[in-house]
Amino acid sequence: MPLHTLVCDQAIFTSIRTPMGEGYRIIAASKGLGPKDKQAITQRSPSHDGLCAPEKNDDVEDYAPLAVSFYQLPSGQLCVAISCFAGAEHTGRGGQRIYTHCAIFPSDQFAACAYNPFNIAQAMVDADLTTPTLKPPPALETLTLEVNTSPTTLDDTCAESLTNNKTYLIAIERLLRDKAVIVNLDNDWLVATEAIMMSLPGPMREGVSFGSGLRYSTGRHFDLNMLTDKTNVSRTRSVGQPLEYFAASEQEVAVPKNMWIDFVARMWDRQSFEVLAKRTSSAFNNMSEEGCMFIAQMYNTIDTLQEAETADILQAVLSTANKTVSGGEAQLQQELVDGAERVLYRRFSQSDWSQCQPCWSILMGMARASEMHSQLAFQLIPLALQTASKEDMPQAFMMGLQVARILKNGDHQHDGRDDCVAMVLEQTRNWLMSGAGENIERIHSLCDEWKIVCPVIPVIDEIASLCREKLALPTPQ
Repeated sequence: MPLHTLVCDQAIFTSIRTPMGEGYRIIAASKGLGPKDKQAITQRSPSHDGLCAPEKNDDVEDYAPLAVSFYQLPSGQLCVAISCFAGAEHTGRGGQRIYTHCAIFPSDQFAACAYNPFNIAQAMVDADLTTPTLKPPPALETLTLEVNTSPTTLDDTCAESLTNNKTYLIAIERLLRDKAVIVNLDNDWLVATEAIMMSLPGPMREGVSFGSGLRYSTGRHFDLNMLTDKTNVSRTRSVGQPLEYFAASEQEVAVPKNMWIDFVARMWDRQSFEVLAKRTSSAFNNMSEEGCMFIAQMYNTIDTLQEAETADILQAVLSTANKTVSGGEAQLQQELVDGAERVLYRRFSQSDWSQCQPCWSILMGMARASEMHSQLAFQLIPLALQTASKEDMPQAFMMGLQVARILKNGDHQHDGRDDCVAMVLEQTRNWLMSGAGENIERIHSLCDEWKIVCPVIPVIDEIASLCREKLALPTPQ
């Protein structure tokens, strides 16, 4: 399992009695944490009765994270906080004390952690940070975590609980549009939160704050609030706030349709959550709504290559040619082109001309497009020309001329691409010499244009002479 060494500032937020007073506050922090960041941590951290988990009846030594939160601080750094119970509350309020340990790190380290706050939370658990430290030194050392760089801590077994859960899909759709939501679910809020976060594009997650397993508070805003609200207290508190409230058990809700939601729902239905997390965790650059839909469009096309019509595949690939992409989008575009080439090469190798003909104009458009798309086109063009020459040599002669024009006027490297032009000319000459057939006039009418496009190829003069011979035309003076 590959690991990334993450150096963090840290802070502990809990309630203890000291000569300075009592109550919930930051009781210890590393020196790199500024006052504005401390204030933000204080605002976002849970205090008495702030966790959704049922309280324990007695003290325990095996503490586990009952809530996880994630948010960006005023300094631009990111904070992952894990919260658990830490024995009995020392004040007269009763109940359990809540203990929150925060890891604060530069945002430029988030990609190395697969854009997954739960990878960092798990590293904090592995470092035994859920064991409460109630008498820490005021100034903590920096924290070094060994963080898993795999896209997710979950596996495909979680997909069963996600399948057809419309509420989660709605939450994803709202978050894509920068809208805040509360989702009320009975349990497993940490699993559901990670599943939702991993269903968003990786770089977008940096700006999506969440509180998972925390009771809702109007003073503690998160974009995604995953909680249990059996008495509807959170629903009541959320009235008038800039967010929407959904219950996971409510299935009679309409899920807005878009390409990203279709992509996520399909992966959930296939119980391919690990593949989904890997796909969404690439270093994409364009996180606008249009950019996200473009990413989803390419994945949707990749996943349906085997079933799609040949012309539809070509058109889908060609539609990506006018996009200026880099980073994760460029890698994904290459994956789409490579996958399309494997499927299309097999089909073109086995097709007759009637099957290839509807695709020819799309191939010509692709040959004029980017270098990547032109390379794909010239893997298929020789196959189409070969098929056409067997059934309609004059048609193949005209198609070869179209290819020659593209090669003459294009900016791409030829890299042997003009071999298919030479092939057509050679086959046309052989066809004329072997007796030929109908429509020799079509070939003859194109010879002058061929000579303009390819003035130094002698075989064109041979073809023109053979056409005149077959048609009993005089030799031009």
